[in-house]
This record gives sequence, structure tokens and C-alpha cells, in this order.
Amino acid sequence: MRLSTVIATLPAAAALLLAGGCAIHLGHWRDPSCFASADETIVVAAADFDALAVTTHRGSIHVESAAAGVDSVTIVAHKQAGGRDPSDADTALAALRVAHRGEGRTLTLQAEWLQEAPDRWEATVSFQITLPARFGVTLASHDGDVSVTGLAGPVAASSHHGDVDLLDLRGCVAASSHHGTVACATSGSQVALSSHHGDVRLRTSATAIDATLTSHHGDLELDLQSGMRGTIQGDGEFGGLDWRGSGGPTVLINGDDFELRFPDPAAGTITLSTHNGCVRVRCASP
Repeated sequence: MRLSTVIATLPAAAALLLAGGCAIHLGHWRDPSCFASADETIVVAAADFDALAVTTHRGSIHVESAAAGVDSVTIVAHKQAGGRDPSDADTALAALRVAHRGEGRTLTLQAEWLQEAPDRWEATVSFQITLPARFGVTLASHDGDVSVTGLAGPVAASSHHGDVDLLDLRGCVAASSHHGTVACATSGSQVALSSHHGDVRLRTSATAIDATLTSHHGDLELDLQSGMRGTIQGDGEFGGLDWRGSGGPTVLINGDDFELRFPDPAAGTITLSTHNGCVRVRCASP
């Protein structure tokens, strides 16, 4: 019998249940069939903290700087919990909380169950956070995207399946993804970016920087400030090197390795490594 025939013969009560947010699952019998969701807002005074650490398994993390003069951390947690029916989903949602704790000068956030969760329950928790620009952050998601905008402190961000997008940063940066794209725009002087399957992009407004960009299967892209100083060195089996800019550095090539030398070569080093990707370097005109 075709699935469309099965749905057509469902009783009216079942049809109403589907319309209310439940689904037919053809996979594992323990998969949730219904979901309940709610937003939770937490406001924490920032005076006792200068760093934030957030971990979530399913869900995204988005952090941005607060308006000048705001000295608090505002967290909006988007929570979704799944169960076998609407009542079970509501019970799961009630048992899902966002714990926030102070560990020294670091504020930590993590979703957790208030009780032992049955295998049929499932949770997704995403975070939207604003905080003072002076903060540093450590963010980790397994399945979601991670983004940070406008911070002066150090940033460490990772996702296994999602993209990592970092904008207008001024401190040290370390970011990674296994399957997603990693992109960073910064004026900081120390950067490490990596992805196994995705592209890696760095746009810097600094004229000297120590950075590493690594991708196994993806492309590497560099956007540089005019007046760049230092050295760019590459190793690996590149799909090609594309340089765009006026003036141009001294180019040295040795087999699969290359080196681009700008004025004052010792001012900073950018190391590029990709196995199957291409390298694109653009330098702004003076």
C-alpha cells in the first residue's frame, strides 16, 4: 500500500494530531513524533565576568556586541523538545533548562535535562547572545552554525556540521569546522582557521598578521590590506594560486610549496595549507 493511501485512510483524530505539530516517522520507533518549543531569556550582570563559554549539541550560537554603555549579558535561548505525543513533548520541554554558572571570570552556559531523559526525547537549543565588546568567548556546537560579531576579546569557535562566521573582531581568533565554511574578518594579529571539507576565508585590516588557514578539500581565500608586510607561505597540493593586487610581492616557488614576500618579511607569517583546494589572494589598492 502506498504511503499516500495510508494517510488518506487515517481517522479524523489522527489527522488533527498531525495538524497540531506531530509527524509520521518511518525510521527508528524511538524518534520523537511531536515537538514543543519555548524561548527563555536570561540577563546576567557583566561586572564579574570577562569571558563567556557556550556549548550546545543541536542548535546554533550567535553572539554580538551590545550597545556602548550596556554592562550586562543577555541570553535568549530558543528551546525545542521532542516526545512521542504532545503531552510527552511538553514534559520534555519542562525538563529542559539552560544552566548558567560563574567559573572564575567566565560565565558558562549549557543546556541540560533536569531529570534522566528517556531515549525517545530529543532537544535542540539555540542561543542568541549580546554582551559587552570587551568579552572573550569560547563557543562550540555540534550541528549548528556559530557566529560572532564585534568583539575585542579572544574568540574560539567551533562547529562540526555548521558554518563559523566571524565579523569585526579585534582579538586573537581560533575557529574550526569539519563540514562547514569558516570565515573571519578581523583587525587582530593572531588567527587560526581550519575546515576539513569547507572553504576557509580571512579578511584582515591589519598590515602584519600571524595566521594559519587550513582546509583539506576546500579553497582558501585571503583579502589583505594595502601596505601589507610579512610573508605568505603555502604547502600542499594546491589546485592553483590566484593573486590579485597592485604592486605584488616577490614570489618564490619550490615544487608544491610557494612563498609570497612583502616588504619587511619578518613582520608576520600567514601559512596556507590545502590538499585539494585553490588559493586566492587579493590585496586592496593603496
